[in-house]
Amino acid sequence: MILKRGYEFGESRVICNAHLYSDVEMGRIMGNETVKCLRSNQAFQRDFEAVKEEVLGIIEQSKEKE
Repeated sequence: MILKRGYEFGESRVICNAHLYSDVEMGRIMGNETVKCLRSNQAFQRDFEAVKEEVLGIIEQSKEKE
């Protein structure tokens, strides 16, 4: 869902003449390459897992209060 929304946002920037299509396309390429680098970075992966656990814990706590 978030990727679809991001794609639509980029398209709207072109339609509104806020950016050239090449700018939006290069942003997509750069974003994709950045994610590839992060997925292969062990330190990032450890931090990401810790954050996921923290967020899931917060969600669980909020459900218990309901």
